[in-house]
Amino acid sequence: MKPRPKFCEQCGRELPLEGKFCPGCGDLIESPAVPSIEEVPPAYIPKPPYTGGNAANAQPTTPPVLPNQPFPPQQTTKAPFGVGAGYKPGAPVTTPFPTPTPFAGKTPYAGAKIVREKRMGGGIPTFLGGLAFLGYPVYAVINKITPSFIVPIVGLIALVIGIFMLRVRNWKTFALAFLGSMTLAAYSGYTMYQLIQITQSATEDIPLLRQSGMIFTVIGCVLILFGFSRAFNSLFRR
Repeated sequence: MKPRPKFCEQCGRELPLEGKFCPGCGDLIESPAVPSIEEVPPAYIPKPPYTGGNAANAQPTTPPVLPNQPFPPQQTTKAPFGVGAGYKPGAPVTTPFPTPTPFAGKTPYAGAKIVREKRMGGGIPTFLGGLAFLGYPVYAVINKITPSFIVPIVGLIALVIGIFMLRVRNWKTFALAFLGSMTLAAYSGYTMYQLIQITQSATEDIPLLRQSGMIFTVIGCVLILFGFSRAFNSLFRR
């Protein structure tokens, strides 16, 4: 767009803001060209056919069948929510109940090693054998007998090993608990051998064991040997 000149090109006089001619020489002032706006006709929007009644009651019309189409297009009826694709209009709708998925637990990731638990038997008999060993010094103190200090110490060790045998879950702890049970079994077997040698010279074995309080040691040794047999049996069991 060319701007309006401020001075006349013929006489050089200042031109007013309005007017088509110069007031000095009367020359025609070139006015800026105003761009013409072409009128764009509005887009044609076809009106829906009037079927009468309210617009809410209007039913969708089927498009006309063209000559080159052998069959009219079929209307697709959307199935209700939760119904499969094989729904037919007018058929009873049955909503299937979801099938519960059984919980399979944690799935190990790829490359993870599956560690199987290894349990050990004989923990309870070993624990009870330790309690029997601890009963010997109690009996000796009550009856004013000088007790042996080895028996209560072995009883405490048997209690600890019995609890440890009950908490075995892998092969490493199994080996440690088995070694402890085998040591207790060796001590119990040696103690039983000594008691047999002592009682061979006595005429009454049971009264001698009761009077000396060694009956608690015998019961403890038997329980520990039984616990070791259970531990040895679990060595070959999965």
